[in-house]
Amino acid sequence: RRALPSRCRARAVARAVVPHSRPAWPPIAVAGSGQSASRLCNSLRPRCSALLLAGIQIFLPTGSAGATDPFAECEQQFAKEPATYEASLCFFNVAASGRRWDLARQHLRRLRRRHPDAHWPTLCLAYVEYNQGRSEAEGLFQAAAEGFRARGVAKGEVLARLNLGNYLLTGPGRVSDAADQIRRATAVADASGVSELRARALVGTAQLMEHSGTDLESAYRVLRQVESFP
Repeated sequence: RRALPSRCRARAVARAVVPHSRPAWPPIAVAGSGQSASRLCNSLRPRCSALLLAGIQIFLPTGSAGATDPFAECEQQFAKEPATYEASLCFFNVAASGRRWDLARQHLRRLRRRHPDAHWPTLCLAYVEYNQGRSEAEGLFQAAAEGFRARGVAKGEVLARLNLGNYLLTGPGRVSDAADQIRRATAVADASGVSELRARALVGTAQLMEHSGTDLESAYRVLRQVESFP
């Protein structure tokens, strides 16, 4: 099979792994690599730069605003498909595109109250709080993870635990707790057999290795495994 150009491989990796990793949380740039990624890529250039930077970017939304309420389309989408990730993620996307974090928070909190068994609003509210550097993110990620676990929703649990692990690494620096969440996410991803989830888990594992002081070459080898997924 003909190998893809490096730029295409990076894009493929990006599609596979975002947006599990750190949201645009100051002082980290919205679409940037963040400090730890920068250190890793500086050590392994030029082999891993495109791969790693693509792997840890947060998804940058292009949500459109309604005439009066920028979240009107999101509300309509959620009313039609409340059980989908995309319907809840719409609120985060629109908020990120126009810095409407407070309004997104209000919408997602209301959806949580109205749909207690739909855990996607909880996860996306955690994205909002993480983005704003608020400590509420930890509890929301944990609640989403446990909710998805109880319902057997592998994608939701993997996303919640990987984001929780990343929050614990980059915020309070609780490496042991972060490692536990990333290991649990990896176990769920592997059991699901879904390539996308396994790729996300590998990126989370590489970030954990780098934060834990593991040699950078080993972290890079873990990341390279992402390219093997279809």
